[in-house]
Amino acid sequence: MLPPGESPPYVKPVWLLPMLPANPSEAPTHPANRAGPARLIALDWGTTNLRASLLGSGGTVLQSRTSASGVMAVQAGGFEQALRSLCDDWLRDHAVPLVASGMIGSRQGWQEAPYLPCPATPQKAAQGLMAVALKSGAVLHIVPGLRCVGPDQQADVMRGEETQVWGAQLADGACAVLPGTHSKWIWTGADGRIERFQTYMTGELYAVLQQHSILGRLMQHGSPQPQAFADGAALGLAETESRKLGRAVLTEPLMAQGRYQLVMGGEPTSYAVQIAGRAIG
Repeated sequence: MLPPGESPPYVKPVWLLPMLPANPSEAPTHPANRAGPARLIALDWGTTNLRASLLGSGGTVLQSRTSASGVMAVQAGGFEQALRSLCDDWLRDHAVPLVASGMIGSRQGWQEAPYLPCPATPQKAAQGLMAVALKSGAVLHIVPGLRCVGPDQQADVMRGEETQVWGAQLADGACAVLPGTHSKWIWTGADGRIERFQTYMTGELYAVLQQHSILGRLMQHGSPQPQAFADGAALGLAETESRKLGRAVLTEPLMAQGRYQLVMGGEPTSYAVQIAGRAIG
């Protein structure tokens, strides 16, 4: 752990951006007879959605499905039924391990899986799996979340993102960025160890700016603008790195970007994407 007030060394971040189809239930799959037999049923069970994947050797996705049966949509005692509604045939036809990560392991979920302290490795997480017996006799294993204390001595927690980082098999000493409603910046060490992480209200802030601020009137959505996003992210990174504790003050830079759009002009769709990149950066 870093001494109080000391920032981690700068590492160029790796952006873990999920490439999902418009309808995740129609995600491309590989027939089981091509990729071998099923080896695992993996569940990404979050606050809003339940995503299930039937995996073969080497993590090959044989089939994938999704439903709106997130933790907040399921009544107490109804989690097994929600799971069976989505993939009962998998449970019946494949005698393979069943593993879930995400908010399903929170106090609002099926069963709480206590947080592990950082630094944390996949091996530690495996030892901390929470077993839940199903009525059929199968056993669901819930991955524990992680907790840490940052260089600013503030506590932070996460559930689900740690599994994505471990699955990405990043190089030692990487910095991973997982954009979302509450974006995560995660720093890794050797052998898949997660050293620390920090949470930002990126997506929520973007929604507020778009829907309830004067800047939202300048933000229009259209075709993808990767360069505009990269420019905004670079500006955000530069502002963040200039602060000793890695905390950027967004209010003035966002207003400055709005003034630039008014004075200098430019594509309205580019501005919306630049704001997104700046918030994430």
